[in-house]
Amino acid sequence: MISKKEVINIAKLARIKITGEEAEEFQKEFSAILDYFEVLKKIEGKEKKNNYSSDGFRKDEIEEFTDNTLEKGKYFKVKEIFSNDN
Repeated sequence: MISKKEVINIAKLARIKITGEEAEEFQKEFSAILDYFEVLKKIEGKEKKNNYSSDGFRKDEIEEFTDNTLEKGKYFKVKEIFSNDN
């Protein structure tokens, strides 16, 4: 459990003024959050999916830009980079 002194120090670092009652309430809330992280650390046997794998992105292709590539407003129209097809 996080101590009341630690809660007051966190509040001071965040430049937040809290009362003793608020410190006790935050102490309970912070402890509950930290306890939940301990539960998450213990989860084993589940395959973790890396959502940021480069496998989901398109390959970069070099193509020559011509005057036909430009649209009204003088910007480049390119293929979609990200999609929601996961």
